[in-house]
Amino acid sequence: MTLPELFQTFPDEEAAEQWLAAIRWRGQLWCPACGSDRWYRHRTRDPRQVAMRYRCKDCKGYFSVRKGTLLGQNKTKLRTWVLAIHLVSSDMSLRTSMLTLHEGLGISRVTAWRMAKKIREALAAPGGPPQACGRRFPHLEG
Repeated sequence: MTLPELFQTFPDEEAAEQWLAAIRWRGQLWCPACGSDRWYRHRTRDPRQVAMRYRCKDCKGYFSVRKGTLLGQNKTKLRTWVLAIHLVSSDMSLRTSMLTLHEGLGISRVTAWRMAKKIREALAAPGGPPQACGRRFPHLEG
């Protein structure tokens, strides 16, 4: 997939979140904390909890598509993560530089360095296929 196609496929945050949810949960949403499939959509005006879209009925915990993944616990937009994952994973030598992410995605050098490090660690994880989102690191072809 080319970068223009990638930008067209992921025009906004909502598209990136739907893509990640489809890969992670495959139509069967579950709580990352307890594994329960009993949940409801959480709505709040509290700016600290806006990203936590779901609440588990069993453990009462809040969660989102990011929780428990390498994408969790940071403020970088999901769309930026998707683009970075594509850039790093499509480079077979895994040498996509921090500066490429910094300049290409318009993020700070520190953020680019941290993202590239996390993605490379996930790609190089021992014991089988890389784990990105609770599932395999998918190619962005569909």
